[in-house]
Amino acid sequence: MNSRNMAIMALAIVAVMLAAPLCAEQSDAATSGDISLTLPDPSSDRVEVSVGNGGSQSFRIFLYNESEQYLRVTASTSSDSSHVTVKATVAGDYLMPAGVSDTGHILPVDVTVAVDRYDDSPMETGSVILTFVDMAGEDVFEITVGIDINVNSAYYSADGNNKFLGIIPNTMSGALGSEWFTAAVTIVAWVLISYIVCLVAIPLFARIFTHGQKGEEKGKVKRNLTSLIVLLIAILAVNQCLTILGAGPEIRDGIATLSSILYIVIGALIAWIVYVFVITNVIKGVEKGTDSSIDSSLIPLFKMIGKIIIAVTATGAILAIFGVDLNGILVSAGVITLGITLGAQNILNQFFSGIVLLSTRPFKKGDFVQINGTVYIVRKVKLMFTEFDNWDKDQVVTIPNNVVSGGTIVNMTAEDSEARTYVYVSVAYDSDLKKAQELMVQAALEHPHVIKDGSRSGPSTRLTNFLDSAIEIRLAAYVDDFDSSGTYAGQMRERIYQLFNENGVEIPFNKLDIVFQTPCDGKRKDDDTTPEGQ
Repeated sequence: MNSRNMAIMALAIVAVMLAAPLCAEQSDAATSGDISLTLPDPSSDRVEVSVGNGGSQSFRIFLYNESEQYLRVTASTSSDSSHVTVKATVAGDYLMPAGVSDTGHILPVDVTVAVDRYDDSPMETGSVILTFVDMAGEDVFEITVGIDINVNSAYYSADGNNKFLGIIPNTMSGALGSEWFTAAVTIVAWVLISYIVCLVAIPLFARIFTHGQKGEEKGKVKRNLTSLIVLLIAILAVNQCLTILGAGPEIRDGIATLSSILYIVIGALIAWIVYVFVITNVIKGVEKGTDSSIDSSLIPLFKMIGKIIIAVTATGAILAIFGVDLNGILVSAGVITLGITLGAQNILNQFFSGIVLLSTRPFKKGDFVQINGTVYIVRKVKLMFTEFDNWDKDQVVTIPNNVVSGGTIVNMTAEDSEARTYVYVSVAYDSDLKKAQELMVQAALEHPHVIKDGSRSGPSTRLTNFLDSAIEIRLAAYVDDFDSSGTYAGQMRERIYQLFNENGVEIPFNKLDIVFQTPCDGKRKDDDTTPEGQ
């Protein structure tokens, strides 16, 4: 190698040695200053969340790499309480250098904060520790994000601890300043409140909602409401005393669950009492004051509907307390209902027909109705079937409601018991028709149960048919009792028969003229060729 080449090589080595520090300066390792964070609240360097007992809250942090290094990112968490759990998940492993990619230098971190059901502290803290590793130099640095957790605890008792009724602080000293004394005074205060409610509020309620009811019914309402209200206040007092005494969250949680169930049951019973008396008084008031089609016969139907709604609502609320998924139950109930509908169409038809009969009320107890040509006396309308007496009242006939509602119903006594009865009489062709009709009307007017006061049209007659041996005349008259109309018609026939006999009006019977085609004298016919003796 000549001297010239050696000089060039030496200069190159020197240039590389001089450029190395410059390259090293341009490739400095990344630091926490090269990372920007975007928090849910950009104006704060900490994250604040609110979580209730047994609940959780999630949020997202965005990381921005402003360095020229490739960084590997991991996340860990910590909390200051065993009741709080913090979880962080990085949506990727690496952060690219700024400018290499449009989005590669941005990385989200999903954080979830959970509080267990027994946390009784109003405030907790936690943190997310983000660890960054420089992929070039393996340098490591961390960024910590603090989390302030506002716990909406149902068991935080500082506000109610040692306070009368959970409101007024006990500032007394000695034994009088103890939590037990505060709890005892609170119980006495609730007893007085209960006494005032039972003495004033319940009688006022009973007076309003049982207006017009008998004294026994009012007393029953007052007794039932008093028992339920006293029990409700007792449960409230026990829960408040546990807060005053600072009982542990496990004890208070168990008592609270039991109390919630009792609240629902008591509330359902109170709602039932109020519902029954509101419905009863409203319907009876409408029935008494107007000509509306609503009357007290609808009370059982409304009671049944109200009972179903209140029971289903209370059951659903109790199941929700234990965390039962009501949506799943509703879906399952829908499938079961569909199967029942398909498999029991006749039963459902009877049930809904019963509701239609109870709501539309084409008849009521004691009415005479004609169904498909047969007369019955209404005995009792039930949801699935209706009971009738036959007209002779010696048989009880039970007919499914779908048959009743599907047939032709003629209510013979819908408005009153009066009825029009008919008597048919035949007279001879040579009789005095006018005289016969007058006698028939006279027989009707003489009867004591025929209506003659002008409220109904009077007895009348009409020629209705020409028979083989007689003329048929019909007598029509209104009587005051449909049930006895058949008896009255028979009595009028007897009187018509007497009047016809007294006045020479003939009631004919069928006559047949018989003509013999051959002699019947017992002699031998002339054309008989049979030998003698045979």
